[in-house]
Amino acid sequence: MTEPKKKPRRRVHVAKEADKLFAFLVRSVGECQAHDGRPCAGALQCAHGFSRSYHAVRWNERNAWALCQGHHLYYTHRPLEWTDWMVVRLGQKNYDDLRAKALSHDKVDLPELVEKLREQTKDL
Repeated sequence: MTEPKKKPRRRVHVAKEADKLFAFLVRSVGECQAHDGRPCAGALQCAHGFSRSYHAVRWNERNAWALCQGHHLYYTHRPLEWTDWMVVRLGQKNYDDLRAKALSHDKVDLPELVEKLREQTKDL
């Protein structure tokens, strides 16, 4: 008798695993990366430059920073300041390139991404 076929995992479940691994990787720097003179407050979080809804850059390391809860909330409610903050850190050309990539709606091979993220996080 043959074994039953293993059902492929749904894309949403693979994306959730990728999110978890990616956030762990981003937070592994160990400190808030805001460096804007404001005091830090709260746990370290994974802050995305461009919204996670832009899947083409959702798991791109240039599109994420480790921010304390206070800075993450501050910039979430101040999108113009957040854009300025990103441009300072990335430079205008890199910001524009990342924005263009976000708008490209390129598909991400999630199973391949998860394997890559597992490899990157295994020793952290």
